[in-house]
Amino acid sequence: MLHLRVLDVKVSVSFWFAALFAGLYAVGDAEKALVFFYAAALHELGHVAMMLLSGDRVSEVGFYLGRIEIKRRESEPLGDKSLLLIYLGGILSNLISAAVCFSLGGRALAVCNLMLAAFNLAPCRFFDGGRCLSLALRMKGIDSGAAARVEEAASFAAGFALSAAGVLVLTGGTAYIPFSMALIFTGFRGCFSDCDCP
Repeated sequence: MLHLRVLDVKVSVSFWFAALFAGLYAVGDAEKALVFFYAAALHELGHVAMMLLSGDRVSEVGFYLGRIEIKRRESEPLGDKSLLLIYLGGILSNLISAAVCFSLGGRALAVCNLMLAAFNLAPCRFFDGGRCLSLALRMKGIDSGAAARVEEAASFAAGFALSAAGVLVLTGGTAYIPFSMALIFTGFRGCFSDCDCP
């Protein structure tokens, strides 16, 4: 694990993230890999923007296998509505970017942003969609036990659907292999989201 400090923010990069980036470059189309990481960067900047608008600050950014994690300073607790906006910030950033790219003729960037937004709306516990579902259930006053069962069922169903989609894309003949493998891996994590993958 590589640790850096940038503008008082701790940045951690795992070996597996670097291996994933290298694999995308080696196995797939380098241009597609760069487009994907550009969209992912915009997604994370959307979260950061919402944090700053909520009066919060970033303490750490971690790059891990299959996910990028942003940690708050948590100097003061935020309300559920502020947290919901922070979780939705990345998705909103991708949707705005997609609209701009379509208007400027950048179809590849637009499609990638739309796919990433839809991907993150999946109600897997480690995705924005799963965290929004958890917050929504809490805001509705749902019993914690019942809420946990709903979250588990939704995460498993979404994970299974993502894995199945990955297999279908992989066997479709014109598959972009890194994207297919990302779907399968993410879906597997969705089915078994209690495990803390690196």
